[in-house]
Amino acid sequence: MRKGAKLAMYALGGVAVLVPLLFEYVIAPSPRLVCSKAEYDFGVIGSELKLEHTFTLKNAGGRKLHIASVEVDCSCTSARVLSPIIEPGESTALAVTLHLDNYYGTVSGRVFVTSNDPVNPKTVFSISGERAKKLVVSPPLVEFSNLMYGKLADQTIDLDVLCREPKGLSLSVDDATGTLAVRARLSNLEGPGWPRITVSLDPKAPIGPLSAVIRVKEQRDQFDYDCVELPVRGFVTGYVSAKPDVAYLGVLRKSTPAKRIAIVSDPSYSPMKVTLEDVSSILSPFVEVSIEESKGLAYLNVEVRTTLTNPGHLPEVRGAVRLRCDLADGSTAVLNVPVYFFLQPT
Repeated sequence: MRKGAKLAMYALGGVAVLVPLLFEYVIAPSPRLVCSKAEYDFGVIGSELKLEHTFTLKNAGGRKLHIASVEVDCSCTSARVLSPIIEPGESTALAVTLHLDNYYGTVSGRVFVTSNDPVNPKTVFSISGERAKKLVVSPPLVEFSNLMYGKLADQTIDLDVLCREPKGLSLSVDDATGTLAVRARLSNLEGPGWPRITVSLDPKAPIGPLSAVIRVKEQRDQFDYDCVELPVRGFVTGYVSAKPDVAYLGVLRKSTPAKRIAIVSDPSYSPMKVTLEDVSSILSPFVEVSIEESKGLAYLNVEVRTTLTNPGHLPEVRGAVRLRCDLADGSTAVLNVPVYFFLQPT
């Protein structure tokens, strides 16, 4: 057989093989996943522990649609697809469940559906709802604004508490600045009207930012409770200040550079002697602090310890360094410098 004839035969054979593939992947429409609505909001949710919504998945293409995986982004959500293979023109159901066991406020989750749709291989569905709280604190934020050092004895704020069982109320205070300057107590638990929370400051609260969270909990039985987090903000000013007022170290590593904080005072109260009074115990395993004097100024140095070990997770660590500042007029001021950072994961 001549060489030209052989080449023609090979060419015809190749065309015979390519034609079905060409029809399957080029001429025939590809699989296409469509859904009329990819979001669903339940609105305000009552006492239900879980709610389910069904999304309809349709194959609007010309070939079989294969669902490769269904994944969720949080433990509050679960999802399942009724059929992983959808014929052209056919539909299947994606059932998504929102779990509300220990969640309050807005609860939301996302579902990622991966398929062989060449245009949109990953489709995102979202589901949400607002778990109604039976426990309400008004106002929802305690703002002390700017306060003068040494004049905090009369600083109190009262808040109303709306709840079902006043005798089940309890309070706890988490002071992020390490000063324990914020105090909270319950009153009017059995008297007329709503229970009240009285928030006050320690009269000896040091100079620096105030940042705390009051957790209000209403316990009705072992498994039934509500919890509200009430932020507290403010700033105590004086004749002494730290520049900047917070030492943020970022993600802590052995190579993290030292943080240098300038301690300054009003000119009429200079010169000033600064001594280290206290360091939060949570900071001690990670950093070393020292006071440096240079050209008539004082500096707080926060350095990472060389023995720093990797704990294997990424928590946020918050503490504070407390300084004693002896001023030129013979008075003393206490300055608080919050320190916070994250620990590098393994």
